[in-house]
Amino acid sequence: MRELDDALAKMARREELERRLSEQAAEGQNGTEEVIEAIRRVVAQHPALAVRVWVQEGPAATEGRIIWSGGTVSSSVQALDTSGPGEPVPAPAPAPGWPAPAPAYPSGAVPGTGDAASRLAEMIRRDPSLLDTDRRA
Repeated sequence: MRELDDALAKMARREELERRLSEQAAEGQNGTEEVIEAIRRVVAQHPALAVRVWVQEGPAATEGRIIWSGGTVSSSVQALDTSGPGEPVPAPAPAPGWPAPAPAYPSGAVPGTGDAASRLAEMIRRDPSLLDTDRRA
């Protein structure tokens, strides 16, 4: 019985979609209006959701806001001015190289330390082959 109910619900959704598409074709609804309507239906199912979207269709740009207001979903659409040049987008900063190079210390000394462990660590950093166990003199 559940399969029959699912099939009928799917058929009803399909018929509703076909009806809306034929209405939109008759009304001449543009792509921006379709996007706003689709988002409006999603927001209607999620009362805590609010959406702000920018839609570019050809040279025209539109801002849409879809929110819950007074227990119903409301949407507002506003045309954006695209007549002048926009703000240039700054290039992203280059990512630092990895691994970061170790600072070069003069004469092999690590600044601020005088202990043997620091000197040994610096020697190994400069020449990792010192750790090779096959090299026996």
